[in-house]
Amino acid sequence: MMRKKFWLGLVCVAVLLAIVPAAGCTNSETDKKPGKTESKKTSKVTDPDETSDDPAGPGNETDPKETGDETGPETTGEDPETTGDDEMRKFIVGDDIAKEEITEFYYTYSTTTYPPEYQRYRLFAEDGKYYLYHEKREGDHWPLTEVDATITGTIPLSDEEFESLWVCLKGGTVIKRVEHTEGGDPGPWLFLYWNGDKDKYQEFAFAGRPQLQQFEEVCEALAAADSGN
Repeated sequence: MMRKKFWLGLVCVAVLLAIVPAAGCTNSETDKKPGKTESKKTSKVTDPDETSDDPAGPGNETDPKETGDETGPETTGEDPETTGDDEMRKFIVGDDIAKEEITEFYYTYSTTTYPPEYQRYRLFAEDGKYYLYHEKREGDHWPLTEVDATITGTIPLSDEEFESLWVCLKGGTVIKRVEHTEGGDPGPWLFLYWNGDKDKYQEFAFAGRPQLQQFEEVCEALAAADSGN
């Protein structure tokens, strides 16, 4: 009888030892779960403006002008009239420059040979009419100056005479005027002045050699008729 009680007591103790740890584990896990759930909820409701690591994210937009990432051509703040691009810009006479816009055209041929030669033609508009000024200089020295002029004259041009010169100029190009430092080049030096230009685009070039030769021939004929030669 005593043995049965002894073994029964041992069984009860074992059962109690098994129940107590199990209950402790259950309570511990129950205590931890609310903490984890609360942490997840906190991360989900965080304001992205406050935690974003992206410097261009919401609330931290970067000005594209500061980074150079703006869409379209980059703005340098330079005046396009002073950039290198206008060095290549050209205007076509007859297309970009109308006949009525031309105010003056200069043709100057000057050599340093002996004897030196000098010939100038100036086509210009005045009071709605066109004129051709011609000047020939001769001498035994260089450079020839105005005092060396031997033949000069101003010719009022008829519509037909002006048209004979206009067809020579038409198709020519006008570019930015630059300083020429090379010496000994007789030219001809060609400059066209027109309304709309701000003393910048004036250097002229004929469309080709035939147009240049035709212009010279027409001017020579007009000058010869004016001087009686």
